[in-house]
Amino acid sequence: MFQHYFHVVDLPLLGSRRVWLNRQPFNPWQMLGVSTIALTLWFLWPDGAANANPSDITVSLFEHNQQIAQVNLEDLEDFAYWQRLCRLQTEAQKYAEAQQACEKAIEIRPEDASIWAEHSGILLRLEQYPEAIASADLSLTYNQNNSLAFTYQCIAFYALQDDEAGLDKCNEALRVNGDWGNESPALAWRYRGRILARQGQSELALAAYERTLLLQPEDSLTLTYQCQALLALNRYQAAIASCQAALAVNRQWQSETPGLAWFYQGLAYSALEQYKAAIDAYDQSIAIAPNQADTWTQQGWVLEQWDRPVEALKSYTRAVELAPESSPALVGQCTVLNQLQRYQEALAACQQAIQADRNWRPLGPAQAWSEQAQALAGLGLFEEALAASNRAVGMRPDYARAWRNRSVVLWYLGVQQETPEQALQQFEAAASSARRSIELAPNVARTQANLGRILRSQGRLFSDVGDAEQAFSAYQSALKAYEEAIRLDGEDAGIWSNYSVVLWWLGRYDAALGATDQAIRIDQTWAQAWQNRGAVLVALGRYDAAKASYEQGILLDDQNAVAWASLGILQLRLEQVEAGRASLARALLLDPEEPLAQQALDQLSQALPEYSTLD
Repeated sequence: MFQHYFHVVDLPLLGSRRVWLNRQPFNPWQMLGVSTIALTLWFLWPDGAANANPSDITVSLFEHNQQIAQVNLEDLEDFAYWQRLCRLQTEAQKYAEAQQACEKAIEIRPEDASIWAEHSGILLRLEQYPEAIASADLSLTYNQNNSLAFTYQCIAFYALQDDEAGLDKCNEALRVNGDWGNESPALAWRYRGRILARQGQSELALAAYERTLLLQPEDSLTLTYQCQALLALNRYQAAIASCQAALAVNRQWQSETPGLAWFYQGLAYSALEQYKAAIDAYDQSIAIAPNQADTWTQQGWVLEQWDRPVEALKSYTRAVELAPESSPALVGQCTVLNQLQRYQEALAACQQAIQADRNWRPLGPAQAWSEQAQALAGLGLFEEALAASNRAVGMRPDYARAWRNRSVVLWYLGVQQETPEQALQQFEAAASSARRSIELAPNVARTQANLGRILRSQGRLFSDVGDAEQAFSAYQSALKAYEEAIRLDGEDAGIWSNYSVVLWWLGRYDAALGATDQAIRIDQTWAQAWQNRGAVLVALGRYDAAKASYEQGILLDDQNAVAWASLGILQLRLEQVEAGRASLARALLLDPEEPLAQQALDQLSQALPEYSTLD
């Protein structure tokens, strides 16, 4: 530890008294007089001091400090002192103190263009943009070639969203190419690029960033902005390279952090559908800047596309916690809640998104209305769902997903109709919406599968009313839709399972069995695939295998009344009467109006009157 001792300092401070200082372990904030000497030595030393004789330096320093110490610091009329203190405080990011020091310098030398420019820069950092512009104007009054003042005006106008004025000032700074102070033309080129990027002129912005990097090749922030401009030009690989270069250099981030480069890198990987790399990039960004709602929202979107809705919901929820009025985060939350069949929560999220900040991404509010339609349909509110769907496609007629969701709503409405004519009308409208979605986005397997389901429903309706020709035509069209869906995505168990149903209706039982086996290969827990397999095996006369398939389906989902009814009918066919009757009873317990079970029990009671009542 430092020893405590008394030390005499001969300074004529405040009345020229000899001052005794109790020297404690080093604390620079306790001794104003010593601090004044230190600042004088560092900032006020005359030019050429480095080559001066040490004894001369000692004498000069003593004489200079005698003069300073004789006056109150606030009354010090030393321009160089206040200017350099202003710079020191700016470097220390103590901007309020820097402003005060700068203004003291201005009082002493009000016609100095450089100090007005520095004052403008401090006001920028304090986000006092109109005042910064005014200070820069005064700088230009005394020096019309002060490029730094023009540049600070450019930055202020950019912050005030006045892009045209900002661009003019940056252009003027580069044209006169005069006094840049402690900066360089790179600052004007960078902000010229930012303004052009915000105006959507990405090629020109990119050129401006390239000029910046010629002057400052290791400028991480400019490399990151270059990455952003390349993203806007859909040059994703080049964008990734630029962001990676920014992270490799890892210098000159200004007020930003490396998290921004990771964020843009995540956007580029997302656009390339390299979802694992995108999630890793977003994780890196979040580790550096965990409170950026946009990053959480984008991560949620990638997880949603990657079919990981539970994780996507966590990311969207965190985004909403950080930005409760973020419409993009809320509509993302609504979307994955729909996927998780949590329709009431999804509806609330979508309604909140519509009323929130409305800072929509390219799809605009149409996405919220479309997802609201899906939530309403999930709640059985089909008329309200159709109204929301109509609003979505009305807002964005080119929004493929909205047309797809509308086709689903219309299909549900068709199923609800009491007459075949009304049902067919709704199915036709549903098929039309699905085809419109396919026109806009032809490579979406789910839309093709939806069209297949609609056409299959048409086929069954035609079959029920005895129109075999129309039924066959509808089934053939459904078959083509499912085959296109499988071509686009051959690893979707649901598509294979529904495809098997159409093949079964067309009597192509061997092909139908192959389709159910594919569905089970992809997802052995898909209960409906096992049930469909049982129906196909019954048609092939393979009753024992069919019974095993039905039982496996029930093991996976014992609340399916149709599965119990199908098993019960098969058990009756196998003369397992007691077991069959019990299965049919279970089906009616789950759904008292299940038609297959009712019909089978009626036939059983007619053939065997002792089974005419259920125990």
